[in-house]
Amino acid sequence: DPWRLGGRVERALAGEAVEGVRTEGLEELHRPLLLALALERVMIFLAVGLMLVVAALNLLCNVAMVAAEKRTDLAVLAGLGMTPSALRRLFLLLGLGIGLAGSVVGAVLGSAVATALDRTGALPLPRGVFEPASVPFRVDPGMVAVVMAAALGLAALASWLPARLVARREPVEGLRYE
Repeated sequence: DPWRLGGRVERALAGEAVEGVRTEGLEELHRPLLLALALERVMIFLAVGLMLVVAALNLLCNVAMVAAEKRTDLAVLAGLGMTPSALRRLFLLLGLGIGLAGSVVGAVLGSAVATALDRTGALPLPRGVFEPASVPFRVDPGMVAVVMAAALGLAALASWLPARLVARREPVEGLRYE
């Protein structure tokens, strides 16, 4: 394990007093790069989180607009016997379908871009300062799954309010001005 080599060499030389010899492991040698990558990971997490919140608010507005525009059609369906729980399920499924499509497309495009950036070395690092020639991009399937789950959870939350309002609306109210 090259990351633990410095510690093993220090332990091996601990009994001997060698003047002018200093051992450093890979973590000590590359501390600035590792700190920069840790900071980058936190900032990317915050940026993706903000993007998901903005997308959820956009979805909330879109589902609410669909509910407002289709007020008459929903009133007719309710008048024909569609239960409020079925109307609520309909709008929840609409929001989850949009969220699922967006999260799948986002995961595929994000993974493809990260893989292309890693293979091409598109973001070079200064020579002589860091060992790697470019910023590494690694797609972690676990993190992609977490982001997709968060996107679906936010999509469910964003579509819940319009679905609830649609289910509570009286059919007569939707037909009143038609």
